[in-house]
Amino acid sequence: MTTTVNAARQPGLSNEAAQASRLRKFLQWARREPAAAAAIAFLALLGAMLALAPLITWHLPETQDFVNTLQGPSWNHPFGTDDLGRDMWARVIFGGRVSISAAFLAVIVATVLGVPIGVLTGYLGGKFDDIAMRVVDTLMSFPAIILAIAVTAALGPGVNNAMIAVGIVLAPIYARLMRGQVMSVKGDLYVEAARSYGARHREVVLRHIIPNSIQPVIVQSALTLAVALIAEASLSFLGLGVQPPQSSWGSVLGRAYRNMYHDATQMLYPGGAILLTVLCFNTLGDTLRVLLDPITRRSR
Repeated sequence: MTTTVNAARQPGLSNEAAQASRLRKFLQWARREPAAAAAIAFLALLGAMLALAPLITWHLPETQDFVNTLQGPSWNHPFGTDDLGRDMWARVIFGGRVSISAAFLAVIVATVLGVPIGVLTGYLGGKFDDIAMRVVDTLMSFPAIILAIAVTAALGPGVNNAMIAVGIVLAPIYARLMRGQVMSVKGDLYVEAARSYGARHREVVLRHIIPNSIQPVIVQSALTLAVALIAEASLSFLGLGVQPPQSSWGSVLGRAYRNMYHDATQMLYPGGAILLTVLCFNTLGDTLRVLLDPITRRSR
């Protein structure tokens, strides 16, 4: 009977031991990489705050109160109010939702446009590669923000159009990166073996080349989130992104900038949110590069 009970308890003990081992390894990694752990913790906290925005704000971001304009921080308004009496805390929190989602939209657009071009040019080569890469080089020769402004002006103002413009501007980076990865992988032995067994080009690309070339794209996506966030903030600051009464970190920063002589501290809240989030996205990208690269991981 004792043996049966111990045998029944053994799986539970092994699961608990495995969980304790994973937790211990994570804590060891966090002590070894404090910057990465802090970045992940900040992004997790930011994500929770944005998800719970209606529960942690006392006012709607569009509600105006002309009696209490340009007020300092208080319990009712933790970040004060702007020149229209709107709660800055609510505008920063709800604006973060727009800014982060817009950054992800830009990265998705850049990935969807750039990765297929990079795969096709790297795998096919020839004249198609020459023509496509000359177009990519032409796009990359323009200053990114100027090209984004031009595309946004053509599409019309609005956060979605602005992020589509940013995605188009960032797509050549993904095309160049994926092309180089595909060119380095398509000559490997396992690809040649797949061809020798009669695999079609589509099967070779989808089952062998892309899975073994996508890791740098994942790292680049984390870094591109920071670039897209800055681009969104810049376009909204100039009035080409988010349109009133909707708010984003860029538009809130632009409004605070116009009132800086009345209360310059209001620029610190959206500006600090942009700064910390961009820094954490860059740190996350460096961390993913280390984790996904076995050579770098062993050296660390």
